[in-house]
Amino acid sequence: GAEVTLLTVATADGTVVKEIDLTQYPDAIEKGEYDVTGLTASTAYTFVIYNGETKRGTLNVTTAAAMPAGDYKVDLSKFAPDATAIDETLMTEIITAAKAATGMDNPTLTIGIPGGKTMSLGTEDEGLNIPDGCSVTFFGLAGEKPKLNLYKNLEFDGTHGYIRFNNVDLVNDGSGYFVNQGSACEVGELSLDGVNADGFTSSFLRFKDSDTKSLDKLIINNCIISNQKSQVIYFKEANTTLNEILVTNSTFNTFDNTFIQTAGSAGEGAVTIDACTFYNVIGGGKYLIDAEGSGDISISNTVFAKTYSDTAKGIRQKGTGAIKITQVYFTSDFTLSSNAFDPDMPNTPVASEDLFEDVENGDFTITDKELS
Repeated sequence: GAEVTLLTVATADGTVVKEIDLTQYPDAIEKGEYDVTGLTASTAYTFVIYNGETKRGTLNVTTAAAMPAGDYKVDLSKFAPDATAIDETLMTEIITAAKAATGMDNPTLTIGIPGGKTMSLGTEDEGLNIPDGCSVTFFGLAGEKPKLNLYKNLEFDGTHGYIRFNNVDLVNDGSGYFVNQGSACEVGELSLDGVNADGFTSSFLRFKDSDTKSLDKLIINNCIISNQKSQVIYFKEANTTLNEILVTNSTFNTFDNTFIQTAGSAGEGAVTIDACTFYNVIGGGKYLIDAEGSGDISISNTVFAKTYSDTAKGIRQKGTGAIKITQVYFTSDFTLSSNAFDPDMPNTPVASEDLFEDVENGDFTITDKELS
């Protein structure tokens, strides 16, 4: 209902990519709403609305990410609008449709979960076991991150090129674990990107038991994992082959056990941690990393703030890999009782409550200008 005549859309460098003559859309003016289409995913834009030459308002936004690549992409709001669970029945329906659409025996899948929706991963009676041969990305569509409730843990028996979770919240609804893989499997990549997880009471990612298992690469990027009650990443058995763990751009807020435990597992077991924040971590007598393998352990551009226990330990490397520390900062309340590694940032340590904006509410914005 306000008097407006023009809407412009510009990229971050000021280039105007759209000019909409609002006088041609009286219904939009009456409602105070206009849908702008044809923009690029994951891109910053500035919207300016005018009345003649006078600016009436400015809005800076970033468009949502596009659905990741896959041979077959499905939007659950259209494919199964009434579904409340991603279970084996729904997975079979999606795979059947994918095979028919692509003519491929094992098409890769991207499953788009509507923004703001809550679904369970599996059911109360049976957790989701991703079918053999299936490579899949579970992707949260635009809007509030969808929630995936786990009554039971995720499994993936058989062979998979990749299993990916992107832009979702994982909720422990009785599962304890996120992954608790006991049966034989061969997985190229298991990755979490833009994932939040809070309050898992058992190991978050665990490979267990005597069946032969193989994971080439585990990736955690841009994630927030909080209030973890057991190991975050746990590969115990010698018949599990693990080649690489890559943890980047993520925050780990409160865990009272070991962060990464790969003791006993075969493979290189290389660990890279970069651009991360750890707060209130490592339980009594536990390690940040307890590793056995020929791969190096590299930590860089990372802040460690406050240990959970006075008897927290650092890195135990039983294998032949080297330990490399670069641009690492300890707060004054992060101390290691043994197996310590040394920070190499020259800044004078401050207490964790003086380093971050608001740890009580999960705001780990660094307030120290020398570090930020």
